[in-house]
Formats: sequence, structure tokens, C-alpha cells
Amino acid sequence: MGLKQITANPTVQAVAAVLLAALSVVGVSSVRGTLGVSADPTTRHGELAVRVDAGGADVTALAAVSPGTPTQVLTVDDAGVPTWRAPASGSITASQISDSTSTGRAVLTAATAKDARDALGTAATGVDTSRPTAATSLIGQVYTATDTGASYRCESDGAGGARWRNVSTGNLDSVAFNCNSSSRQQISETTHAPLTTATLVVIFAATGTPGGVSAMLGNFNSGGWQLEIGNNAGDRGLLSLYRSGLTAARQELTGATVTGALNVGHAVAIAVTNASIRWSFDGGAVQTGSATTGTATGTLAWWICGSAATIYYQAVRILGEEASNADLQTLSGSSTISARRIPAVSSATTILIDWHASRVVQGALGSTIAGSQADRLYSTTGTRLVTL
Repeated sequence: MGLKQITANPTVQAVAAVLLAALSVVGVSSVRGTLGVSADPTTRHGELAVRVDAGGADVTALAAVSPGTPTQVLTVDDAGVPTWRAPASGSITASQISDSTSTGRAVLTAATAKDARDALGTAATGVDTSRPTAATSLIGQVYTATDTGASYRCESDGAGGARWRNVSTGNLDSVAFNCNSSSRQQISETTHAPLTTATLVVIFAATGTPGGVSAMLGNFNSGGWQLEIGNNAGDRGLLSLYRSGLTAARQELTGATVTGALNVGHAVAIAVTNASIRWSFDGGAVQTGSATTGTATGTLAWWICGSAATIYYQAVRILGEEASNADLQTLSGSSTISARRIPAVSSATTILIDWHASRVVQGALGSTIAGSQADRLYSTTGTRLVTL
């Protein structure tokens, strides 16, 4: 029995045809031969069902479409038949790009092009110290630090402001590294020179004070140097700097104490030579230590996170020159503490060691230091990061 004997309704014919073909009662070729094109739900490979001008009312037809050639576009001619054609020719003129006087014309200048790229997250590059302060106008922008290798994306902080996030680690600048176990101490792969003429800057926080002297960071190991906390029995929150080889090896840093200011950010900047030491704590007035003689000694492995379990480290930098008094205050000031980033200063420009907690991977058995003394740090237990 033919399909057209079932019903004259083309829609019902189409449904019946599909069902019979699916049940293998009839083949697809039988369906195509029996049904008119208008009711045929099938096409051969390379065919399109189109409505074409047949001289009167439009009719439905199957049009074979060739593969075409590269760069061609598929169009429909006046009769409704699909046709491959070359793309329309033409070019955009300079005036169409930059003429801001033409009504209805899109205006693209160098400035607006930069704004558009920044809005789409276009990357900017430069040294890590040149990364701009996070701002809402920078949201979406990626900044790649050419010296540390870190990439940062500026994002909303959820409160109407902006913040930078390290793309590689997922950390914010506000993350801090803590050693609640000696096995988390990070030790360098190679040795590093003693502090002779240098500026040491540390951003950190303390959740408590130790019962005695505790090492924070340095390269001390039966010689060398270390930044300490807790040496003063009357104020266990007071910082001190120990450098072997000098007559006044340990210098307590007057005024640099976390006592009464726990669980908040602090910064200390210390400028040294073999004969002198100056420091500023939290941007305060610069203090000068006792004169000393001798030569600082100890070329040993550098480490961070010693025996001071209540210290949380955010950033460390060692510069190859003595910073001026004004720059010591800048390096340890409120802007540095709130940004959790050590800025560049003009009087001390050579970065020997640069470390930041945001570049540390949570749980990793090590991290890296950048600068001219770039190195790898290792620990036996995975790193512990906390956002302050």
C-alpha cells in the first residue's frame, strides 16, 4: 500500500513516512519517491530545503549545495537558491576609524582603544614594584611582573573597591605565611651573603609574643644574621637584629614592638652598614643604634619562618643600599602596611632578595625568592597560608 493511499494530508504523510522508515517497513528512498518535496522530512547529504521562486507562488525544493572553496560565503540569490560567492570587497579607511565628527560613526582613537583593551583584561607588564594600586578603573586588567614572574588580575573586592589577585596561585596580597611547626621553615637552596651594606624590609603580623628570643628570618646558623623577637625580658614583643662578626652583634630595635598591637599589620625597615644601624617601625621616627666595629660574617643558607611560631609573614625585601631616613619611613609606613606590598624608593634600588606570601602555593613544599639573589626555598611540611 502506498503512503498516499493512507491519507491525502501531507503532514500526516510525513509523520507516517518517518515512522515506517524507522520501523524499516519502507526505505528512505521509498519515502522520498512517494512523498512530495513539500512533505519530505529528509534530505540527502549536501542538500538544503529551500523555498524558491517558480515563476508564480514559491515552492519548496531540495537544492544541492557544493562544498565551495575557502574564503567563500554562502548566500541566497534572488530566486532563493543558495549560492557560494566571494565576500564583498572593501576596506575601512583611516577617517572611519578616527574621525570623531561624523555622526553615527564609531570612534576609535588610541586612548579609547587602550580603555577597551583594559576593560577586556588586557595585560600590562613591568617590575613587581611598579604594579599600580588596585582601583575600580583597573578591574579586569592583568599585570605581569617581569622580575618575579607573577601575574595579577585586578578584581572587585565586593565592597565597592578593588584588589589584586595572583593569577598563578589564586592568593590575594593580604595572604600571610605562618610557621606553626619548625618543619614549615623555608630554607634556600644556595647560600647568601651577610648583611653588610643593605636595607631589610619586612611586613608581618603577630598573634602573640614568645617566652624568649625567637628567630624570624635570616641566614643564621652558628654565624650569619637573623631578625628576632622576644630577646628583651621586659618586652617580649620587641624586635632585634643579630649580626655575627660585629662588636655589638645584637641590636634591640627601640620602639619596634608588637606588644599591645597584636593581630594587626606591621612593617619594619632597617638600614645597616658594618658600623651603623638605623630603623623605622610602622612609619615612625627613624632610630639610630649603637656604633659597632668589625665585619658582618656568614655566607649561609637564607631562611624565613624560624622559631617564632606566632609571626605571620607577608613580604620580605633586602636592598643592596642603605635607604635614607625618609625612605625608611616610606618603606615601613601605613601605605605599605595597608597595601601589603613593599614600594620602590629612590635611595635603595638594588633588589637582592624579594619574597611575597601571595606567590606561595598553599600546601607546597617550598616557594621562591626573586631579585638578583633569586633562589628556591624548601620545607619538609607544606606551607600554611592565612588571609589577614
